[in-house]
Amino acid sequence: MKQKIVFSLFLVLCLNSFLCNKISAQYLDGIINSQWEFYSTNVLSAVSAGKGKTGVASSGDVGLIYLNPATLNIDKKFQVNAGYNLKSDATERIRQNIFSFSVAGAYRLNKKFQVGCAYQNDFNCKRSFHGIRIPEDTEFSFETHCLRISLVYSHKWIRLGLNMNLMNLSSSVQGLSGNLWKINPEIGIIVTPIPEFSLGLSFYPGFSGDIKYHYDNSNDEYLYYVKFPNRIKAGTEIRLYDNKLKLSIDYHYANTSSIEFLKDQNNYHIGLDYSINKNWNLRCGFFTIFNFLENPYPIRYYFSNDINHSDLYFATVGTTYKYQNYSFNLGIMDNIVQNSQEISYFVINFGAGYEF
Repeated sequence: MKQKIVFSLFLVLCLNSFLCNKISAQYLDGIINSQWEFYSTNVLSAVSAGKGKTGVASSGDVGLIYLNPATLNIDKKFQVNAGYNLKSDATERIRQNIFSFSVAGAYRLNKKFQVGCAYQNDFNCKRSFHGIRIPEDTEFSFETHCLRISLVYSHKWIRLGLNMNLMNLSSSVQGLSGNLWKINPEIGIIVTPIPEFSLGLSFYPGFSGDIKYHYDNSNDEYLYYVKFPNRIKAGTEIRLYDNKLKLSIDYHYANTSSIEFLKDQNNYHIGLDYSINKNWNLRCGFFTIFNFLENPYPIRYYFSNDINHSDLYFATVGTTYKYQNYSFNLGIMDNIVQNSQEISYFVINFGAGYEF
């Protein structure tokens, strides 16, 4: 009974709704929600993490297909890749969920076609809260699980890519849990008019659906509405000094203004990748996470101001060491400007790959 009361209050405060056994799914879910993306977004490639979260116009690493499916372009017949990222807490109440990793593999069918498969966690977060009516700390968590099946076609100066994404969005709070399954496509293109220059573009269509919360030992259901926005990523890569130095510049857009109390996301990324020799690469970069919450953001009244973050600016460094057919990757991202709300965190990405 105590758990039901706590969860009911949470939904009332977060979603301005009321409790009943079954309700119309017109109420926006406050847990699985784009409002947390300033922290919940995962960088699923240590290579990308080291060079400012860029890579929309890059190629090679199968882990990059979450940025653009057309990036898949392996040198040999097979490639496998895995990675994990560790985040520090953003505040005392916002911290990482355990699901923050990528496992991927790719196979070259012939000169023109390649296929890839990846299990990746695009978003995850844990959040504890309390308020006047909820004096005890209560915690919710959510994560997304995505199985990506990729197909890439290459012809001369163009690569076309398609991801078919099987997604599961799941959340829990005070003994209740909910999940939603979706199949969502993603398309991408990379154009290389000259060997020293390429342009990349990807489009990820938004989706929505109804999510059911329930207790394990109860038939009661609580229906809420989940909405994720359209996303567009555009980028360029310039290759100099016989491909030893690569400059990447990306733009990431999300139509989060389609969700009440949010503004569109417009963020900029820049990265450098320098090949010291055939075994060792060094990287650095910079990217932004501009504030996309409306000010004042209504939900902060009930909990605290720690989600009403200011603009965030990250510096990154990274490296790759190759030994025979193996590669070992490291990327570090750190918030370099502390804002008044004291949201600041750093991320360590590490991964390994094998190509044969």
